[in-house]
Amino acid sequence: MKLNAVVINYNDYQNTINFVNTIAAYNVVNKIIIVDNLSTDDSLIHLKKLDNKKVHVIANPINSGYGEGINIAARYLINNRIDGVLMVCNTDIEIKGELDLMKMMAEFNDHSVAVVAPIIDELGTMRYGFKINTVKEEILMSLPFVYEKNLKKYRFYESYNHYVDCIMGCFFMIRLDVLKNIDYFDSNMFLYYEENVLGIKLKNYGAKSAVCQDVVVKHNHSKTIDKSVNRINKYKLLKQSQRYYLKQYLNASCFSLLIFDMIVLFFKLGLRIKLLIKR
Repeated sequence: MKLNAVVINYNDYQNTINFVNTIAAYNVVNKIIIVDNLSTDDSLIHLKKLDNKKVHVIANPINSGYGEGINIAARYLINNRIDGVLMVCNTDIEIKGELDLMKMMAEFNDHSVAVVAPIIDELGTMRYGFKINTVKEEILMSLPFVYEKNLKKYRFYESYNHYVDCIMGCFFMIRLDVLKNIDYFDSNMFLYYEENVLGIKLKNYGAKSAVCQDVVVKHNHSKTIDKSVNRINKYKLLKQSQRYYLKQYLNASCFSLLIFDMIVLFFKLGLRIKLLIKR
């Protein structure tokens, strides 16, 4: 089974180049697709210099977000009859070496497994994946003042599980045939909650998401996003995706969505006041 990789770039060509050069040296990696999401800097000029038999650069004519960027790479591979596994990589992760990728690939020997992820070391906190929550739990995670406590309680697994509802989206592998069969990532979501939607789609498809216990990957969380999106806009994107997820995938009632909207409005107001005080 061939291992291919996709890296999404937006105004971050130096980190993308450094990361791609690292994984391009791994024999286990067959093809690397870089999707540039209409960067406003000189990213595309610099990235095009990487084009060779192993690395292919795709210039997306619009910035269609993270999930659709992955879809573009997946469709390119499938249309060119390149099968196997797609490795989705943020540029702000640190892989120890090629052996870790081989350990993760070995998880696909279980044919019921469609997605494989490592344990993620996120600034010293070990992340094992996400849970698929109820509408009530999603709303509780949005409450001001206690949202961090509720995130820990409802969103993340507190200990290692081989199979999880949703993997961490910064670095994972997915079988290309399964990604096609579940109709790819939802292109209506620009950023955030892609893992949750993927988890629900895989569950409905009858496939498993596995976490490789022997592999730990460091994630310098949101380094790339923080360069191009300020805190308020990040919050807006997060809540737009969460609301869409609540409505489309958890079938939230109108009343639940109204409560959610009121909480978001209150939180957004508090965030603006906090930023004004800091200034």
